[in-house]
Amino acid sequence: MLAKKIFFSLEGEWRIMRTTNGHGSMNGSAFFRPISASLPSFLYREDGFFYTAYGDKLAFYQEYLYCLNQEHIEVYFVSREKKKRFFHSFTFLSFQATNSTPAIHQCGKDKYIATYTFLNKDTFTLQYSVHGPQKKFILTTRFERKKPNELLSLYASDSNKCRQRE
Repeated sequence: MLAKKIFFSLEGEWRIMRTTNGHGSMNGSAFFRPISASLPSFLYREDGFFYTAYGDKLAFYQEYLYCLNQEHIEVYFVSREKKKRFFHSFTFLSFQATNSTPAIHQCGKDKYIATYTFLNKDTFTLQYSVHGPQKKFILTTRFERKKPNELLSLYASDSNKCRQRE
């Protein structure tokens, strides 16, 4: 029941702020958009800029598919061919839980352990602890739901661009 409630609360537009200890930071936007009327699933897309510890600014984007499967939320990679490949799944141990159970993804010799923490209906964090022969870092992303006035200003600037093309 809690996984379902949390899953449906993800829908919408989010501002993201990500830190990677010692490597840099990222800022950008993300959205969870329904992709099927019959299956509880969202396309997740994030994009923005990564600012390296050396001062470089690099554009980034990533897409995932989030699916509700009874009391689990499953996450899949989305490739350019739009094929899905399992990434991880998570759930909650009790109705009062704000932290997910650890979601583990093994990538070769590297292990990614993800924990979702829901602070309130408009804020959550996703933390990856990454360990491997050549990797050891923590990646923390804070998600803040965009306010209606932020969304209006985004769409207003897009409509102004359309008018300029006429």
